[in-house]
Amino acid sequence: MPDGRVAVAGATVDGNNNPKGFLARLTADGSGLDTSFGSGGSFIERADGHSEFVDLLLQPDGRLLGIADNNSSQGV
Repeated sequence: MPDGRVAVAGATVDGNNNPKGFLARLTADGSGLDTSFGSGGSFIERADGHSEFVDLLLQPDGRLLGIADNNSSQGV
């Protein structure tokens, strides 16, 4: 990011071993999570299904847009 912070995207698993999209932002000096982002520095999507964030888009206003892939075998 222009200010030196680093954003990461991927997946984690919930208590039922279902993949959930995960975003995090690190501080510019690399000392840890940027706690001003999400909940304590990270965000886990809450939608039903099996998904993961596969890309990030930095918008002109500085907000992050997570691009997700839904790997669900339950439907369309």
